[in-house]
Amino acid sequence: MASSFHVDPNFTGYGKTGVRLLKIRRSGKYHGIKQIEVSTELKLNNYKDYYYGDNASVVPTDTQKNTVYALAKEHQVRELSCLI
Repeated sequence: MASSFHVDPNFTGYGKTGVRLLKIRRSGKYHGIKQIEVSTELKLNNYKDYYYGDNASVVPTDTQKNTVYALAKEHQVRELSCLI
């Protein structure tokens, strides 16, 4: 049974904070190391999860973290916005 409460349409976001990346660029004797911390934020386009507990449209935070890792592996990390 769904409880009745007000859902603020400006507060339908969620995400994952503190995803740490460590990229190592190996170049002969010397290696370049870059460490960054990434946060993700997603906005829901419906209120089903709030009103009915239907999480079908919610991307789990572990999936968000693994997506950050996959994108970082495919692309060279030069700046924080490169993964967007």
